[in-house]
Amino acid sequence: EVSTCLSDMLRYNTRFENVTVIAKELEQIKNYVTVIKIRFEDRFEVYYDVDEECMDCQILKFTLQPLLENAIRYGLEESSETCYITITSHIEGDTLILKIMNTGSSFEEDFMEKLLDGEIQPHGFGIGILNIHKRIQMTYGSEYGLQLYTIEDEDTYEECAAAEIRIPYVQKEENEPC
Repeated sequence: EVSTCLSDMLRYNTRFENVTVIAKELEQIKNYVTVIKIRFEDRFEVYYDVDEECMDCQILKFTLQPLLENAIRYGLEESSETCYITITSHIEGDTLILKIMNTGSSFEEDFMEKLLDGEIQPHGFGIGILNIHKRIQMTYGSEYGLQLYTIEDEDTYEECAAAEIRIPYVQKEENEPC
């Protein structure tokens, strides 16, 4: 299973296209989770709540995986508890919102602005966050991008880190990609 996941990830990563659909990006997330579970065993769980109507919409490649990687890393860093990660989607008007939330960590206030202003220096992983945000804005415009904030879990009242991607939502027409 791991060999299959790794070969699928290699094929996906070596394709030259810059854009994919959410369904394919989620496939890569699932492959990544399968492989990384060997290292962390049962220390994290990932839940998916992505609307079916979003699956054929375009997204820039390598948008979700670095955010999931950060969620795992920082969600496990400070805690010996299981890290719960949820990937969700919803549509607000003409904007598609994808969110990755994890227990076990939080963002300081105005974290993205501080990264962009150079107040906070990336520790290797922050480079991925900046890269995702800037690629989204270069592709779709300054009204889109990545937002990072802390929310409170409704059930446990525990703080959770949330990375929210905002990109244009265009409904797929028959035989047309989003």
